[in-house]
Amino acid sequence: MKNCTTETSPQLLARIAGALYLAVIGLGIFAEAYAINHFRASGDVTTLAQNILAEPTLWSLSAIANLTLGLCAVAITGLLYVLLKPVNRHAVTRN
Repeated sequence: MKNCTTETSPQLLARIAGALYLAVIGLGIFAEAYAINHFRASGDVTTLAQNILAEPTLWSLSAIANLTLGLCAVAITGLLYVLLKPVNRHAVTRN
């Protein structure tokens, strides 16, 4: 039996990283600009708690968006490492 190894093309990895980066932008805008500002009450913790209790679904979606954003950022970091690993191999010169 032949030992076949398939290597994923750098273009595909770059496109996945780009799509994840767009997801990070979209999730960040939703979670930070829309959802969190919807609940914000300047200096009043009681009003903040009431706002959260009034719309628990939006609060949960905001938390899920923030967690997904973090996971996407970790995946982007891994993809960029794989994509840029060959660059270091040729950039280092030894005297």
